[in-house]
Amino acid sequence: MNSLRWGTFVVLLALNTLGLSVYEQPRWSWFLALATMLALLVMLRHTWGSWNTLSHLFVVFLMLYTLSGPFEVLFGSGEIPPFQPPFATSAWLTDVAMAGIGFTVGTLFVRLLWGRPSACKPFSQRFNLFGCAAAFLCAGTLSEMVNLMRAGGVSTLLAGKAVYQATTGDVRLTLPSSIVAMIGFAFSGLYLSSSRGGRSRAIMLLMACASPLLIIHLLMGQRLELASYTLAFLLALAYPLSITRFPAKAVAIALCLYLLIAPLYGFRWAFPMWFSGQRAELSPEATWRLFLSSLNPAANEFGSPFGNYSLQQQAGYDDFLYGTSYFRELTIVIPSFLYPGEKPQSLTYEFRDRFFPVWSTRSRIAGTAFSNILEARLNFGDYGPALVFFFYGILLALMERSRVQSGSVWFAVFYSTFTLWAMTVHRSTTGGALGSALWVLLLLGVARIIAEVWNPQWVMRIQKSSSSSPA
Repeated sequence: MNSLRWGTFVVLLALNTLGLSVYEQPRWSWFLALATMLALLVMLRHTWGSWNTLSHLFVVFLMLYTLSGPFEVLFGSGEIPPFQPPFATSAWLTDVAMAGIGFTVGTLFVRLLWGRPSACKPFSQRFNLFGCAAAFLCAGTLSEMVNLMRAGGVSTLLAGKAVYQATTGDVRLTLPSSIVAMIGFAFSGLYLSSSRGGRSRAIMLLMACASPLLIIHLLMGQRLELASYTLAFLLALAYPLSITRFPAKAVAIALCLYLLIAPLYGFRWAFPMWFSGQRAELSPEATWRLFLSSLNPAANEFGSPFGNYSLQQQAGYDDFLYGTSYFRELTIVIPSFLYPGEKPQSLTYEFRDRFFPVWSTRSRIAGTAFSNILEARLNFGDYGPALVFFFYGILLALMERSRVQSGSVWFAVFYSTFTLWAMTVHRSTTGGALGSALWVLLLLGVARIIAEVWNPQWVMRIQKSSSSSPA
């Protein structure tokens, strides 16, 4: 069985990575960690028979978030602002190797226990995918407009991302506009994957529904929202397919998208100034340096998990949390007025207040993100990364099996939007990243109730059975 052979190879590579890290050979350890991640991608291809899976996306972002920071320290400038050396490179690569082992074992556990279904089931019912896509995209745009007006209007928008997000975050009952729009983009991908004609007109109409929201994201330089929409759309577009050959074109497109989206981070402070008619005084040399810096993954959020981990390693560890943080972080999605008493503070902001207390005075949401590997260590010590990523592997393996077996449009949308969790969990807490998935489940549940009332399936089944019965 190819998947088992590749899984064994991944574990062996990870064990060698671990050994080199223990003996303080971080440069060689980094290369073996990279080889481990690449072999893990190949293992997933043999495990699920396709390259276009959620599991692949998870590992790609795991690779970016775990290896970008050490690469900059070992082979680049040696600095990851705002973090200060010494960096715990060997300890970090040790935990990355343990995480890779845990994820591999969890994935193969599900694969060996239940096997792999041979073919993807078609959708079990007819569905107005275009109508759902347009409705969710319009609802997402209107939700953001409502949030904008309640936060102070265009003046707040032009004040910049930090001010805008902090202001909207302080408003009670802000609408989850980006989650709603992401669902709309997933429906759009499913519609285009199943339609045979009229695509150009449909794309124009759907983009018209989403364009105000996309303009706001561009003004704010909100790359995460734009990336989540793009990936949810692409994964939904390829949902019925099994891409067995290496997707070289997809990799090239991803690199082009990165080159387009990455500068949004470096120049997002200037966008509101340009749109309000002001001039950003930057020399051509400074503009070029800023552009190159924005393309360096370690100079933006991809280096933050490693920096946070290194800070905690310098400070040491107190008592372990033994899993309590995973349940506590799920309370983030509950509105404050519904929560009995005072909501507990997120582990992300506890970390910020401890190591970057000045940042809390800039904005309520300012921070250096977090790390799921660090959270695993805070909860379970040395065994944390392997244990937590073992359950990640089981979770995503069950998602892959359900994709093939369910035949449900609703699950297809949920699967496609789970890309947001696959991206953000590496720079967040596990429970905090799951908050978006819980919102998706709630919104899809409401949409399904509305769809059932509008066009009840049980009536259609009765009509179908009565029409097929003999006279």
